[in-house]
Amino acid sequence: MMAAAMLASCLAIIDGSVTNVELPAMGKNLGGHASDLSWIINAYLPPL
Repeated sequence: MMAAAMLASCLAIIDGSVTNVELPAMGKNLGGHASDLSWIINAYLPPL
C-alpha cells in the first residue's frame, strides 16, 4: 500500500513537470498568453 502511494506521488510530480515543459508549445498552438497558460496548470493538476 505504501509503495502505491509513493508511486502515485511520483507520477503527479512527473505530470506537473511534463505539463510545464509543454506550456510554450500549447501557448503557441492555441495563441494563449502567459496569464492564459496558468489556467491550464490550475485546471490540470488539482484532479491528480
